[in-house]
Amino acid sequence: MRSSHVVDSSWEQELNKMAEQLKQFLDKNGKEKDPDKSASIFHQMGLFYKEQSKQDDSITKKLSLIRSAALFNAAVTRQLGNEQFKQSLKDFCSDLLKTAGAKILDADLMKIAQEVKEMAENMRKETNESLQQIKTIPYDVTKDEQKELEAEKIASIKTIQAQITQNYKNMMKFVTNECEKIMGNSPCRYSITGMGSLARCEITPYSDYEHIILLEEEAQERCLEYFRWFSVIFQTIIINLQGTIIPSVAIPSFKHVTKPDEKEFFDAFTKR
Repeated sequence: MRSSHVVDSSWEQELNKMAEQLKQFLDKNGKEKDPDKSASIFHQMGLFYKEQSKQDDSITKKLSLIRSAALFNAAVTRQLGNEQFKQSLKDFCSDLLKTAGAKILDADLMKIAQEVKEMAENMRKETNESLQQIKTIPYDVTKDEQKELEAEKIASIKTIQAQITQNYKNMMKFVTNECEKIMGNSPCRYSITGMGSLARCEITPYSDYEHIILLEEEAQERCLEYFRWFSVIFQTIIINLQGTIIPSVAIPSFKHVTKPDEKEFFDAFTKR
């Protein structure tokens, strides 16, 4: 719990002020009119959440850090030449590892994210090339020929889908292995299981990633805390890909300042 209600109240008031400042750069649909100007507000909020995390309880601390990561990345992407914003993100990643009690304190979370981003871009490029090689079925063919061509097309699509699924698994295994290296060996056995479209082998090159971490029964608190920080680092790496929209981390102050006739902030800038 935070130390007092007064601190909590002033904290919320300060965030609401920042959200109010953001409103002047939004249109009637809640979209940014000038992302370059709103960048400084996101940076300011990122610093605030990072500082506030020092006062938070265990779970809230982790949520504040995830929000801070999203806000810093939002600022960086809107002002790519701003070295202050880049340094703030770099400092955040370094401080996160110390707070998490990581084994490797000099791990480069931004570099790891860049490697994952390159893997994703290569997957998308390869998928596009494979799809372009699939021939269209002409109209002037017999029914038997059409069935044969359709079977070939279905087989090609299944092959491409299987490759996308495998590439996605490889990317997430890479992030998982990096997180374990950073945090040190797991104190218990675990398994990471894909959910949703990945579990159904229907994932696309632009899908989000849903998964659960399965632990041994009767896992001790030290094991749970290890994977809580493991998850924060994992999510920070994914956020550092700079394809995570700000509303996905549910920042309360964006909703507090919304009036009934106004729409909430909508991040139309970030590439999904």
